[in-house]
Amino acid sequence: MEQHIKHRLAGAVILVALAVIILPWLFSGNGEHSELDMPLDIPPAPEVSEVPVPEARDGEAPVEAPRPEPLPEPELPAEEELAAPRSDEPDETPAEPEAEEPPVSEPEPEPVPDVAEPEPEAAPEPEPEPEVTEEPRTTEEGLDIIPPDRGDWVVQVGSFGNLENALGFRDRLREDGLEVFADRVDTEAGRTFYRVRVGPMETREEAQRMLDRLEEEQGLEGLVAGHP
Repeated sequence: MEQHIKHRLAGAVILVALAVIILPWLFSGNGEHSELDMPLDIPPAPEVSEVPVPEARDGEAPVEAPRPEPLPEPELPAEEELAAPRSDEPDETPAEPEAEEPPVSEPEPEPVPDVAEPEPEAAPEPEPEPEVTEEPRTTEEGLDIIPPDRGDWVVQVGSFGNLENALGFRDRLREDGLEVFADRVDTEAGRTFYRVRVGPMETREEAQRMLDRLEEEQGLEGLVAGHP
């Protein structure tokens, strides 16, 4: 309130000063100044009433008079808006599509050739061992020596006083597939005989069946005897 009154007083003083300077110049002629008494009604200075300011109490801050708020400044348009007029129409220029990068294809792994697993070779079957027919051991004369554990029974099919005849008959029966041997017997009388026998066999029954077979197939006569 007090500040406003001071501004009014200052304005009035300025107006009076201007009037004092300008008015004589306007009414003067030929550079001569004529004195012109012109009464000026100067309004009396307004009475300034003092506004009592409440005193601050002990411990309280003094109350300040509210200051006038400054007027908001008008917002100026941005430079870009001033430079280019706005157009309400949409921009018909189509935006260029961004170039898409081609997908990078990973190289396909080369196919691994199927490796055929070798089939396990079949173990060769063991060849059957050939039956070894133990040839009877012979003496210097060519007679057979038969081990005693081969059997206890034989079929005697011949008895010869001549060695060659005994060996020849033995060989002929062997050619027919029979197991035959020839041995020598010395009697108490000093005579020597050469026997031709089929076998030996483990039991008497086997020897008897062999005798029946020889009589039927070979036409031989013989007898079942113990061995040796």
